[in-house]
Amino acid sequence: MKIRQAVEVLPIDKIQIFKNIAKEFSTPCYVYFEQDLIKNVKMFMDIPAPYGLVVRFAMKANSSAAILRLYDKMGVHFDASTFNECIRAMKGAGILGGKIRLTSQEVQSKENIKFLVKHDILYTACSLAQLEVYGKTMPGTDITVRFNIGIGSGWTPQTTTGGKNSSFGIYEQQNEIQAMFKKYKLRLTAVHLHIGSGSDPEKQKEAILEGLKIVKQYPSVTTLNMGGGYKVAGMMYEYSTDIVEIGRNMALSLKQFAKETGRKIALEVEPGTALVANAGYILTSIIDKVHTGSGGEEFLKINGGMNMNARIPLYGAQHPIIIVPMDQTHREIKEYVVFGVCCESGDVLTVRPGKAEYIDPRRMLEAKIGDLLVIGRGGAYCASMAPANYNSQQIHPEVLVRKNGRLDLMRIRQPIEDIWKYERIPEDLQK
Repeated sequence: MKIRQAVEVLPIDKIQIFKNIAKEFSTPCYVYFEQDLIKNVKMFMDIPAPYGLVVRFAMKANSSAAILRLYDKMGVHFDASTFNECIRAMKGAGILGGKIRLTSQEVQSKENIKFLVKHDILYTACSLAQLEVYGKTMPGTDITVRFNIGIGSGWTPQTTTGGKNSSFGIYEQQNEIQAMFKKYKLRLTAVHLHIGSGSDPEKQKEAILEGLKIVKQYPSVTTLNMGGGYKVAGMMYEYSTDIVEIGRNMALSLKQFAKETGRKIALEVEPGTALVANAGYILTSIIDKVHTGSGGEEFLKINGGMNMNARIPLYGAQHPIIIVPMDQTHREIKEYVVFGVCCESGDVLTVRPGKAEYIDPRRMLEAKIGDLLVIGRGGAYCASMAPANYNSQQIHPEVLVRKNGRLDLMRIRQPIEDIWKYERIPEDLQK
């Protein structure tokens, strides 16, 4: 059944800010609001963990140095998904290694592992192969292991990171894990798990109980890392994860565990999307309109698209879309299909939820060429996951709207020469 979309709106103050940004920096660009970034962090820092809490930002959601620095100043730690993200956080944003945890699909080289240990970066082994390499390189040390507890919760199969269809973490191989601990004299100090980007609090309740069962097997464990995946509603009909409810349940579970075992376990959480998604927007301009006649569709073409947000063609992700008129004329409500700037039939922003192959017209204000078009929920997995330079599009600017209203440029528009800067033409082809 087709969902009759409500017409998305923006607060009046933000409408004027977007107009100012378009005038000063042009479009397309990414826009983040500092006050929203701060508010989202405080929500997680209020989780009533009874024996210590670390909030780690999953930096793959948004790796912009300015945001990393803002969160660093607020006491946030960081979750890196690759070795390169560790380097980027330290050298690009000045983050201390001791505030970073690497939880990766990569099997690290011995040299990389030595680098991590030297810089106090916490390492999480996510497979037996990773655990073996770490044990050979750093025998007799502490280690964190990511376990696949067999529970998955995602809003699509692509965002489910637990269960038998997921490659993340070690699944039902306790004997092999313990043999490695004994062989390399490793001490497990933290248990890590992550079930996916869903919003089901019952699944989270089940997950922490399973995690504590593993903790109970290892007296040396002092920390339980529950990962991230806290869904944020983008559309009016969607629901966000109830952080207050989940946080309260985590606290109760940890207190009960302490009562039963005498062990006080610290809590780590690794939100990514929840910290940045609704604090960010993609600001574009409408550059063309096309109609395919009776029984067809009316298309709006914008100067952004899948090159700035790959989530839509990948997942059928839903993002609020708002027209910002550039004149004062009366506008009716109409239905449009919004098409991006890339030469791809799949560069459509208005698709069926979870089914990117089907277009799904949206209700919005009547649009004119030259109007602004704002894409909401643009703070997470947009700039960081963009297919850079497709169709030789430049990487676009990022703007931070400060609490006092000042506009700060976080990233300049990529000079077009940089697109081919690292290409090399063999000598015989230069003649």
